[in-house]
Parts: sequence; C-alpha cells; structure tokens
Amino acid sequence: MVGLASGRAMEFNFIMDVNKPIKFHVMELADGSFITYEADHYGFIMHTGNTYVDGDSMIVDFEMYTDPSLPFGTMDMAYINDVNRKGIKMGAKFRRYTINMKSGVVTFNDILSYDEGNAGFPIINPKMQGKKHCYSYITELQNAANYNAVVKVDHCNKSKT
Repeated sequence: MVGLASGRAMEFNFIMDVNKPIKFHVMELADGSFITYEADHYGFIMHTGNTYVDGDSMIVDFEMYTDPSLPFGTMDMAYINDVNRKGIKMGAKFRRYTINMKSGVVTFNDILSYDEGNAGFPIINPKMQGKKHCYSYITELQNAANYNAVVKVDHCNKSKT
C-alpha cells in the first residue's frame, strides 16, 4: 500500500518468487492457531470467489495467474486504446482448490483457463458466502478480441454459459 500511496504503479508493488509454491494458512477462529498447507506449484492469486468446508476438505475458488508475468498489462490505458493490440500471455485461471485438512493434500482443477486474455472478479450470491454453492460468476476480459462478458459457472453440473 505504501508504494501505491506514493504513486508507484500497482504491478511494481508486488514481490513474487516463482520458485515458491502457494501456501494456504488455515486459521482456527477460536484461538488464532493455524496450519499451513502447500500446493506443489507457483501461482499469483488475485481475488477469491468463495471458501467453504465440506467434510474434511476446505474448498477455495480463486482468480489467479500461473505465468510468471504480472496480469496488470491488460489494465494499461495505452494497451486498451490500441486498436492493433495483441493478446497478453498471463496464464489466467479461475481455479478451485481442495485442501484436505486431514491428509494435508492440496489438489485443484481449472474451471476456466486462458493462455491469453483474462478472467477476473469472481462473485457468488452473497447469501451463499462460506457455503457450498452451485453458481459463480466471473468477468471474462478479452481486450485483444474487443470482447468482454460475464460467465456463469455451474459447479454442480460442471458447465459454463
């Protein structure tokens, strides 16, 4: 936040190490203790869709990026206004992680995946926050193709519209 307040562009305020895997710190609300679970890969997580517990597993949906380059180039006004713009490789994903809190195993599946372009800002019905849900909505940002849309993801039937 200090960098943003001093006028540095957002992309220059993050410290990333592509050689380190994602870590999930799951806290016990009653006493503040936590357990750390680790994925087997790097990722840059931007926005969380929903998190809920299902049996021994914690389910977490993220908008994230798996390419080592930062995703902020798509927000650059010069890029947006360039009629000859090309896609930007970002490795954008809308990904669901399952953290088995008993075994410690972290798995995932990609719900949406883009080599170029982007999908961001996942939301659900606020009444379902923290609960198992069927529907997520995420903005698909395909600036190079001059197209943006809202994608409805049906987790229960594994479909997208």
